[in-house]
Amino acid sequence: TGQAAKPYAPVNPQLSLNTATNEYILTWDRRTRRDGDWRDNVDVSIGETTEQYELIVNSTSVFVTSASYTFPVGNPIPTTIYQISESVGRGKGLSVGSLPVSRVV
Repeated sequence: TGQAAKPYAPVNPQLSLNTATNEYILTWDRRTRRDGDWRDNVDVSIGETTEQYELIVNSTSVFVTSASYTFPVGNPIPTTIYQISESVGRGKGLSVGSLPVSRVV
């Protein structure tokens, strides 16, 4: 079914603080439904023509093309991250909630 082909939710969200720019950097790991074996320490194929994510920030959609989102300190943190498939649309979401800063850069 179309639902079965939708992207998995991203995993492992991490929040870093860049003190030089006073910005947060939110990163996550993407997942794939196609050829997902991790070989030779190389990331798995995205299984799509393009890499795209939808982040929900204050009920507004923000789209990014890599597994990273940078935003100023004081701005709201995204609440949910979705991986987007060109063929079947938005996949399952990763609820972010409140994250502690895992590292300072």
